[in-house]
Amino acid sequence: MKKTTRAPSIDDVVAFISCNAPQEGQSTTKNPFRGRKFPYETADLAIEELHKKRKYLDLEAYDLLGTMRMWHTSSKGTNYELARKATRKLLQKLDSKQTTASRVALLPTITQHHFHRVTINQYGTTLHGMLAAVYDNSPFSGIKDLIQHDADFAEFSDFQQYDMKKARRQTWFDKDKNKNYPLARLTTKLLLQKIKEQKGDVSWAEILPTIRADMFHNTPINRYGTTLRGMINLVYAGSPYLALKDLIEHDAEMRNFCSVIETRRHQ
Repeated sequence: MKKTTRAPSIDDVVAFISCNAPQEGQSTTKNPFRGRKFPYETADLAIEELHKKRKYLDLEAYDLLGTMRMWHTSSKGTNYELARKATRKLLQKLDSKQTTASRVALLPTITQHHFHRVTINQYGTTLHGMLAAVYDNSPFSGIKDLIQHDADFAEFSDFQQYDMKKARRQTWFDKDKNKNYPLARLTTKLLLQKIKEQKGDVSWAEILPTIRADMFHNTPINRYGTTLRGMINLVYAGSPYLALKDLIEHDAEMRNFCSVIETRRHQ
């Protein structure tokens, strides 16, 4: 008769955690919870029991490397709630100050490297598996999901894909791999508005002929320090004239300035 394997119980998970967890105050760069596989629901209930007893309060199911069907569960579908909890811990680990200014500086710099290599707690946990399983390896998608669902990050609702310093090339292309002209026009308008603010009481007719490529390269369009070097190169072959012409032809506020930018055609 074929021997059946007993499904692990909550007590099994609790015993495994208690046996392998580092002592209080200690930490490890190599995750200690290896060698056992537990269904997510069982692991989650076991950790909940430990938390009720005020034990291992920072422990989550993703810290147990053998947790199965964790990011896509039968009851919840994609487990965004747990993914957001993990992403939040990563951001907290990277930003000790956790002020508005420090987060504004941090968010654009997050890359796959941080999810792959930075340990988020004393158990040596990294988030490369989560990033791949939940967000298709997109750091921005993970960050934006947290921003949209966590009140503590709500003030960063203006953060966009193009604000990432290592934004994906796909940022400037739509799902069919066509150039994303609507987004390019939006950011070009943001750049012009920023330049107009800097120049003070100056009309569009005076500003438009002065726009140069270096302004796309070096002028931040928002508080995240975003510049449009990548956009103008990928969408408009580096041409300020083409970017301005595209905007003017599609923007009601700018439509009367077609003749103004013609001086830029060969510059």
